[in-house]
Amino acid sequence: MKLSDTSISRPVFASVISLIILLTGLAAYFGLPVRQYPDVSNPVVSVTTTYIGASPQTVESTITNPLEEGLNGIDGIRAITSQSSFGTSAITVEFESSRNVDAATQDVTNAVNKVINQLPNNANVNRPVITKVSADSQPIIWLVLQGKNYSPEQLSQLADRVVKQRTEILSGVGNVIIGGYQEWAMRAWLNPKKLAAYGLTVNDVVTALQQNNVQLPAGQIKSDALFFNVIANGQMADPRQYADLVVREVNGVPVRIRDVGWVQLGASSYSSFARFNGERVVGVGIVPQSKANTLDVSTLVYQALPGIRAALPHGVTLNVAVDKTQYIRDSIHEVSITLFIAFGLVVLVVLLFLRTFRATIIPVVAIPVSIVGAFAGMWALGFSINVLTLFSLVLAIGLVVDDAIIVLENIYRRQELGESRRVAAINGAREIGFPVLATTATLIAIFIPLSLMQGNIGKLFHEFAITVAIAVGLSGLIALTLTPMLCSRFLRVSHASWGLFVYTERLIEGARARYAKTANWATHHRKSVGIFMLVNLALLGTLYFFSPRTFVPVEDQGLILAVVKAPEGSNLFYTSHYLRQVEAAFKAQPAVKQYFAAAGLPVGGPASPRNAIVFARLQDFDKRSQSQMDVVKHLFPPLMKISGALAFPINPPSLNGAATAQDVQFVVQGADFNTLAKLNQQLLDKARATPGMVNVQSDLTDHTPQLEVDFHRRQAADRGISVGALAQTLQTAIGGTHASDFIMNNKNYQVIAQLEPKYRATPDAINGLYVRAANNEQVPISDLVKVSHSYGPDTLYHYNLQRSFTLSASLLPFLPLSTALDGLQQEANKILPDGYQTALTGQSRDYVETSGSLYVTFAVALIFIYLVLAAQFESWVHPLTILLSVPLALTGALLTLMLAQQSLNLFSEIGIILLIGLVTKNGILMVEYANQLRAAGKDLIFAAVEAGRIRFRPIIMTSLAMMAGSLPLALATGAGAQTRQPLGWAVVGGLLFSTVFSLLVTPVFYMLITGLADKLGFRTIPPKIHFEEEKDLEPAA
Repeated sequence: MKLSDTSISRPVFASVISLIILLTGLAAYFGLPVRQYPDVSNPVVSVTTTYIGASPQTVESTITNPLEEGLNGIDGIRAITSQSSFGTSAITVEFESSRNVDAATQDVTNAVNKVINQLPNNANVNRPVITKVSADSQPIIWLVLQGKNYSPEQLSQLADRVVKQRTEILSGVGNVIIGGYQEWAMRAWLNPKKLAAYGLTVNDVVTALQQNNVQLPAGQIKSDALFFNVIANGQMADPRQYADLVVREVNGVPVRIRDVGWVQLGASSYSSFARFNGERVVGVGIVPQSKANTLDVSTLVYQALPGIRAALPHGVTLNVAVDKTQYIRDSIHEVSITLFIAFGLVVLVVLLFLRTFRATIIPVVAIPVSIVGAFAGMWALGFSINVLTLFSLVLAIGLVVDDAIIVLENIYRRQELGESRRVAAINGAREIGFPVLATTATLIAIFIPLSLMQGNIGKLFHEFAITVAIAVGLSGLIALTLTPMLCSRFLRVSHASWGLFVYTERLIEGARARYAKTANWATHHRKSVGIFMLVNLALLGTLYFFSPRTFVPVEDQGLILAVVKAPEGSNLFYTSHYLRQVEAAFKAQPAVKQYFAAAGLPVGGPASPRNAIVFARLQDFDKRSQSQMDVVKHLFPPLMKISGALAFPINPPSLNGAATAQDVQFVVQGADFNTLAKLNQQLLDKARATPGMVNVQSDLTDHTPQLEVDFHRRQAADRGISVGALAQTLQTAIGGTHASDFIMNNKNYQVIAQLEPKYRATPDAINGLYVRAANNEQVPISDLVKVSHSYGPDTLYHYNLQRSFTLSASLLPFLPLSTALDGLQQEANKILPDGYQTALTGQSRDYVETSGSLYVTFAVALIFIYLVLAAQFESWVHPLTILLSVPLALTGALLTLMLAQQSLNLFSEIGIILLIGLVTKNGILMVEYANQLRAAGKDLIFAAVEAGRIRFRPIIMTSLAMMAGSLPLALATGAGAQTRQPLGWAVVGGLLFSTVFSLLVTPVFYMLITGLADKLGFRTIPPKIHFEEEKDLEPAA
């Protein structure tokens, strides 16, 4: 080839090309961000609206429904989900991956603004808060503030004014979240008995707060020379000032708020709490910028901690509760070690085959140039250093050396036949240039459809596929430039003198001789070979049918979660009782280092007092004997024994996603809540009766105790009392009313009026309330309403604007996700009435979409390779012969996965797709050389067998090099090993099985298919081919 000839003639030119690639890659490496996985999440925008004191039904009808209808017209929406709970509407809009998150956020903002006038015009309804969400907007570090002598409100202020301010200025930090934040509020706690004694109502107190706590601009006073801004400061910030406010004069005596209650500088809400190792805390979450280096951000946070701790008052401590970057560090460290081990094993394989250090160095040079050069392509395309791109580089080590080995082995063989170094380099590179281009193009063709996969999984493996393709493309360039040049200068024939080299040389030559005899036998027993292929296909189908399937393997991240759900209607105190039992179970586990518990926060579900979650960080890998999965198994018995509450441990998802997401996420949609409740119970019974399906739960709740208050409108009207006044009285007394605001430390806070907790602890609290009639008479509210006890939902869920429920479950290893989903779908098909439908979300949806897309990718990859080979060989026939090794590789991969007790999952399936390109290299080498022999006039049988014999050594060398590069993945230990192992075993097993048998099968089917094509008149030999017939000469001295 001209490129190889030029490189041999101009060695400096060839060296400069490689040096430029190497230096560019090194420069790019230091500019690449580091994270665990690529950002695979779809753009998500949340809309959160609070309606103080409103029931789920009221929130649904007045807040959620209007907003959802306004949002539904936005382009590119994948799904709209919502939760209408007590006082809160939370809508999540998930967009297709093609949408830009900033543009999507603007569209949501515009849509909300169009319908905001449809929301209740009420002081208790806050303006919707719109937030964009992505995988990169999740905290990588959670810090916790705690102090025994400090209230949650005080800790919240320290978190906001000290910790947040000092961490959000750090380079790479995008946002700082405060979890369990208790915002200051001026609380006017009212006593209904004292109010009644003075003839006052709760509405009187609200009116007093609104009229006597204001701050309005009063304008300016101007003179000829000066002007003065006039500030009418009517706001108060001291609880004593509020307590002194006059509510009303009764019999000429002013009645103040302190006479009918008391005022406290407290919190705006008492509906949540967080604990760290059993102590009350406030959490601070550090969120990195989307393009920031995660590990650098983590380092800066740790460096800032001493200064932050020094700024905190005595008695307040700041600790790290959760650090996700530690697992990222460990995982990337393990993959980096794997990278160097793979490099060493590949070098060893090449050395054993070439038997000289001088010859070994030549192909090994291709590894650093191609691998480091790939960093330049990653940087240009905006990729990151993550687990998957490092996977790709580990696999690329075995791939990139292949082309150089093929070129060097062919040049070395020509030197053994008597040619000089320069002549052998020129002729060898020319002769092997076409197979090198063919194998490189074939491998790249594999990664094109993989990189174009749609959905989250397509985004996940886009960087993986492109990185390998870049490395392979560079290796082809190096093999045709630097390798021939180095061979022409430094390669020389030498015979093994060291014992191990002598042994391997005899072993290889003996194996090649035995192979030639076996291949010759196979060409005369074609029926036996055909039967073997049929048996292989039957075995392949059987293995595929019985292979266990999962979406992704569970990784030992050193982190365990527990979901806790108290009985419906439980308050925060009751939930805390159950949560203490869960915390005790975690504390009893030796492998648990620390644990963080939260209740009433929007973690693992809506912000409900009955929902709680526990995050437990395990000891470092080298300090514990139990795996994460073992600890989960040990936690099951004590958590299952907790009577009255649902509590279970789960492994966090391996890929980015909701922390508490379970394997099964099965959605049922419909209009009527009662019908959904019946369907929910039937599907729960089905799921709980399915072996292998555990931790079954549903988000539909219909047994939350409720008080339904019906107004006697006529009686109220007769007394001049409006329904609005009745509703306002109930809202203020029970739910609290945002009456006014005050400023403290340059920040605005709410003033809230509400009954004291002890006066609203029982349903009888309503009976103690009064409302003023038109004649100023105090009327008991019990005379104007009817109170009835009932049960209903504490949260109403929507999926794509319809009421819905989601059934969730975890799966034991023997139950495939596909089987579990099929069983639920079959049951749903039997019981669902017209107008009701099902959907999948979370991991279940990703699994179904991935399964289909991977099959399509597999088929497209085969078609791509066939077309590339057809174009390269100028034949529609020879690609069929080459691709016959694919079923052999698939059988070997599935058999190895089964023997290694690995499942058929996302990572093993990627390894299987990768095998298509790997195993075709062997066929290309044999078919291309057989065509050369036939062009020189040799008969079909001789060409088929001789091609296998001549290409035996490079085929074995390249296959062993690739297996050596993949073996460290298969035998991986430590952080992230569970995802590396299936990919490694699939490649190693598939290559081993296909290499052994394709050496025999390819010559036979080359004869059969080519012979048939010749009879049918197809062209099977290129019209013009350069070939110098070679003879087995004595090796040159």
